[in-house]
Amino acid sequence: MEADLQKKIDGIHHQIDLLSDKRNTIIQVNRVAKTAIDVFRDILEKDKLERNDLELLIDKILVYEDHLEIKLQSDIDTLLRLAGPPGGNGGCRKF
Repeated sequence: MEADLQKKIDGIHHQIDLLSDKRNTIIQVNRVAKTAIDVFRDILEKDKLERNDLELLIDKILVYEDHLEIKLQSDIDTLLRLAGPPGGNGGCRKF
């Protein structure tokens, strides 16, 4: 009977450790996400963008005879999809 109780206690300790690890991971991810959002906000608030700013935002630019398509970096596209209207256009902007 004591062995069974000790196994249950050990199992509970293991669950506590897993929950603690999960909590720490969530905190770290939130810090990274806040940093990315802050960088994105800083870039958008600039009067004039520099090359480094554009490299952070743009994955590639496709040039056609009648228009341009600017493909955003995937993380920027995700931010815009979360903040924008549903049914976005896949990070591709036509000009």
